[in-house]
Amino acid sequence: MDKALKNLIVEPGLSAYLMSDGTTVEIYGAGAALPGYLFADSNVMISYQVENLEDMVEALSHQGGSLLGAIETVCPSYKYCHILSKDHTVIGLYEQG
Repeated sequence: MDKALKNLIVEPGLSAYLMSDGTTVEIYGAGAALPGYLFADSNVMISYQVENLEDMVEALSHQGGSLLGAIETVCPSYKYCHILSKDHTVIGLYEQG
């Protein structure tokens, strides 16, 4: 296992890791409490790190995207949300500070 791999979240059905290059990997399994929309159309979701989550949500809403659920704060330095793009793709966004 990558020694620079850092646990971000470990809860029933979900483990999230931060890799040394800044990539976040989320692994979902049995017992995960997922919103119904997350994997409704695909079993893969891409997430992107952004500098300012609220600003990006606003910018994407002007391009036809819509916020699914709410912006969730996991801890003071990590928050995320899901956006439905105008072509109906679910995209994850997160801000890490």
